[in-house]
Amino acid sequence: MFGWKSLTADLLRTGLVHSRPARAAAVVQRPASGPPVLLHAAFEAHTSGERGERATQALLARLPKRRCPIAAVLDAADYQIIATEPLDLPPAELREAVRWRIRERSSVPAEHAVLDCFSLPAARGSATSLQVVVAPPASIDALASIASLAARELRVIDIQELALRNLMALLPQDRLGCAFVFLGRSAINILISCAGVLYVTRRIDAGLRGGGTQLALEIQRSLQYYESQFDRAPIGEIVIGPDCAEARALVPEIASASGLQVHVLDLGSVMQFAPDIGTVTEPELLLAIGAALRPAEAA
Repeated sequence: MFGWKSLTADLLRTGLVHSRPARAAAVVQRPASGPPVLLHAAFEAHTSGERGERATQALLARLPKRRCPIAAVLDAADYQIIATEPLDLPPAELREAVRWRIRERSSVPAEHAVLDCFSLPAARGSATSLQVVVAPPASIDALASIASLAARELRVIDIQELALRNLMALLPQDRLGCAFVFLGRSAINILISCAGVLYVTRRIDAGLRGGGTQLALEIQRSLQYYESQFDRAPIGEIVIGPDCAEARALVPEIASASGLQVHVLDLGSVMQFAPDIGTVTEPELLLAIGAALRPAEAA
């Protein structure tokens, strides 16, 4: 996403999340063959009165593998995604062209915003959808400062949706189509991918998490859009993550309301964990792992 150095086929990468409620970091190894390995994981909730950036620097400093480059994830509150029509332009020219196209819809003044773009497949009867990610410079600078003061190399800054896409690509359901529900602290993400390609991404209000029936309705709407607009085979399974008490409580409610199979994310079935790492229950840590799983060839 917001990358200024070319990505190489690193065997190791650190994923970093510095959000308002918490911070997390994960070191993942991608061997030439076999599943990824989660070598180190760290999570801390923010406490009142602390300086969040300084605490995140300290968290990074305690992690081993200091030469491992960082893929950081923006807080959901720090960026906006705006869909627009694609333009046949080189990347450098594309950013400046879309800057003025989306200026009336951007929550950040267009002339000051940091922009990057990614594409979703074309829906029925339309062109490929260009997704413009808009972020204020301060949020980018904060992550760069954290990495620098922790003596780490920041390789790329990503967004939550693409970090989750990296996780979904590991799931066996992704081969034929995967619906993933991410229970973030401030919002719920509904994502649908197939064979590593992200087709649908929606961010909905966290207030729906208290009622499985209403959340199931939003999931079904997303599935119907995917099946009708992309002419894809129906998806029969829903995966909810992270593996926490809330996700487990939602499984029977959503299964009953949707009539589909619903599972809690079992990350240990698609990754190897170091012996001292248990179940991943925190959303920030799940995002950090997803960022560390970023493919080396990603744009």
